[in-house]
Order: sequence, then structure tokens, then C-alpha cells
Amino acid sequence: MNAKLPKLFDVDKVDKAIQRALETVYVNELVLRTPKKTGFVASQWTSHSLGGFNYVITNPKGDIIIFLEEGTKAHPIVPKTKKMLKFPIKEAPKMRNPNEQKTFNKKGIIFFYNKQRRPVLGYVKEGGKYYCFAKKVNHPGFEGQHFIRDILDSNALFSRFKAQVAKNVGG
Repeated sequence: MNAKLPKLFDVDKVDKAIQRALETVYVNELVLRTPKKTGFVASQWTSHSLGGFNYVITNPKGDIIIFLEEGTKAHPIVPKTKKMLKFPIKEAPKMRNPNEQKTFNKKGIIFFYNKQRRPVLGYVKEGGKYYCFAKKVNHPGFEGQHFIRDILDSNALFSRFKAQVAKNVGG
């Protein structure tokens, strides 16, 4: 029996309709809900068709996304390629104990030293902003935001997605 089945729908049209709906509903929602400091990570979400009605939404900053979604435990941060970490601070730090000494180096960086003459902390003022230098920082960790889980669990978003696919297909 070699009878041809009637064409029920245009596969390419439905494929494109689904991908446009992913962009319209889920990618836009991810952009809105991604925690923002500068907005760069949030702006990187995109969707891709893998063919065969398989799709993926990606973000090239996945390493950061995992931390934002799941959180982190307390952990040390040490420099990877430089001798010290540098990060902005709101104001000049105060000496933490009377045994510390304060000195300047040739680059104008102010360092606090402990009794063993090891630098504990350094800072500099550049262009009206203070920057702190440290060999190690103990990050306290933080709770995850679970914004991706909330988006995927949202029945309201799934309903919007289905309606958008139907609208994109023309039905």
C-alpha cells in the first residue's frame, strides 16, 4: 500500500512558529527575570532550533547563570592570572586593628600590613572611585534566585506560549 498521506500542516511553518514563540514568551521572560547588575548576562539569551521540533534556549554566560540560579556556598576567591584581586569599593577602608601599618607603594596604592609585614589589604583612588586590592577574599556565598525553575514551572507562561504558537501558525 503506497498511498500518500495528506499533508496536515506545513512542518517548516510550524517549526518557525514555535521558535518565534520561544523568543516571544520564554526568552523575553528570561531577559526580564535574570538578576541584573549591568544587564549584560540577561541580554545574552537566545533560542535555537535543533531540528525535528527540538529547541534549546542558551546563554553563553552559563557559568554565571548556574550561580545565579542555584547560588553558591561560602568560598575563597583568589586571583587567576594577577598577583592580587582588584574590585571597586564605596569608600576607603579603615585599619582593622592597631597592629596594622599603612604605607604607600610606587603606584600610589595604600597597603595595610600585619605584624609579619605581609599585605592584608590595599586600596587606591582612581578617577574619584576607590578600588581595593587583596590576595584572597572569602566570599560569603548566596542563595540561588531560581528564576529559571520558576519560568519553567509557570502554567501561565506555557499557556501564553501555546497561544503564541497558534497565532504564529495562523490558527
